[in-house]
Amino acid sequence: MGPLRRLLPALTVSGALLPSLAAAQDPALARNGYDGDIALITPTFSKTGMPGIDTPDNERGGSVRWGLSSAYLNNPLTIYEFDQELGAVISHRVENYLGVSVDVSRAFTLRAVMPMVLQWGAEVPRYAAEGFAFGDLDLGMHWAFLRRPGVSMGLRTDVWMPTSRREFYAGESMPRMHLSYLLMGRVGRVRLMTDAGLMARFEPVVTTEDLVLGSEIVWNSGVDVTVVPNAVDVGLGVYTRFGLANLGGAGETAIELLARAKWQVSDLVGVEIGAGRGLTNGYGSTDARAYLGLTFQKVRPPLPSELDVADIDGAGPRPGGPDGLQFNVREINGTPGEIIEKEPEWGEGELARVVSEQIIIRDALRFRLGSHQLQPESLPTLDYIARLLNENGRIAHMVIEGHSSEDGEFRANYKLSIARATAIWERLLDQGVHPSRISLRGMGEVQPAQATERYDELQASRRVVFHITRQYEDWEQPPNYKLDLVRPWDGRAYTAVQPDIPIDEAPLPEEFRAKPPSKDDSLQDVSFEEVDDEEQLDDWEPLEESEAPPDASGDDTTPDETEAE
Repeated sequence: MGPLRRLLPALTVSGALLPSLAAAQDPALARNGYDGDIALITPTFSKTGMPGIDTPDNERGGSVRWGLSSAYLNNPLTIYEFDQELGAVISHRVENYLGVSVDVSRAFTLRAVMPMVLQWGAEVPRYAAEGFAFGDLDLGMHWAFLRRPGVSMGLRTDVWMPTSRREFYAGESMPRMHLSYLLMGRVGRVRLMTDAGLMARFEPVVTTEDLVLGSEIVWNSGVDVTVVPNAVDVGLGVYTRFGLANLGGAGETAIELLARAKWQVSDLVGVEIGAGRGLTNGYGSTDARAYLGLTFQKVRPPLPSELDVADIDGAGPRPGGPDGLQFNVREINGTPGEIIEKEPEWGEGELARVVSEQIIIRDALRFRLGSHQLQPESLPTLDYIARLLNENGRIAHMVIEGHSSEDGEFRANYKLSIARATAIWERLLDQGVHPSRISLRGMGEVQPAQATERYDELQASRRVVFHITRQYEDWEQPPNYKLDLVRPWDGRAYTAVQPDIPIDEAPLPEEFRAKPPSKDDSLQDVSFEEVDDEEQLDDWEPLEESEAPPDASGDDTTPDETEAE
């Protein structure tokens, strides 16, 4: 990492905070406001959420995200009388948020967010509150209770602790609690998300105007589209809240739109920008909003006990030790079915075998953590598979199918399953298997061996399956392959192997290759010549006496019966 990249976080935080800290030193700044938090959009620092919208999506336990977001708000608080604007209570406001979130597990996330506010430009002096202040500390968490490839559900709760400056529209004198339901769905590159719930105030904020800040319904939703995988996303969010004390009241009803774009600079750093505008005159909605966010993340790699193993057909280590039961996923029409127990008995030196329409192996294939690089101890197993293919020409085609667990980001799991299947494919080609006999596909996490959140059970989903999709019939003759080839990944020449045909399955004679032999085929070896009987009689001539065949007794004389004839 270069010097500029190392300094970027410090420069960004310093540049955002210096104006706020400078304003805090000015004793002439007035404050005549209320103890009411007017913020409408507050970041959650979640893995895949949008500003103000949490999502039930986590990394593995111990992963951390932290960052700074800053937003400029134009006219977020304006006073009206009979729908006539009297002036802005706050004309300009800058909201800064420092936050951190920690994934305790694949299901639970904890977070803490500290707001800092700088505001100026009041047009109504009797309500003015200008200067810098800290807001209320937000302590929150979410629980993802359902995670599937296409949909995730969870619950979110936040508690705001009264740490703000009084009468500054940045916090309140009593704690508040937020409880909401989280839902996220994926369709291709599109993610739909909603964060809907209740903001509960134990003591309402009552102003001298027609505005009461009591308990509220908060409903934030958004759509996000991946433009460049793992790099660029764009999205649009809708943010709404409705006060229950005066349901439908103009001041208590706030609706705002925010468009945003996110650039994932690297696995560690992400940058987010956005712009929005309020659709109502409710408190906190703006005439214009500009947003900038900088986030960092550190994803914890698996522990040694959670070694990332691609388990071929479920034949790897299982909970309870290497001597525990082994499993195989029974598939029906390409979809996962129930898990059935199997305990194959392996011969000495036998590393793989053909079973029905699959090749299964004795020991699990191992890769480096989060990588497609094979560990050296797995190479003999792949070489054994190559030998099986090279010695059995009846196997016409095999598919190497990579699967991953639900642990990690969806697209990353998909790419990893392809990369690992490709590594196996390349190794088999290196051992002489003809490329027209094998292909590969990555399935990512869409066909887990079992739905679970436990690390020791996620292991079952990390697997590679060798499907034999085509075998030659006994009466078919396997082709003669072109053997002088070039490796696709580096252009080097190599020689493939013409697969052998087992001795007990030698090719049939030429006359039987057009169709399967039948039990009456032996009669076809006898041929008959059709002869015209009359033509045969015309050509008949009696034999001379010297040419007559001898009698069966061996006597050269002709019997009397013959002379009489």
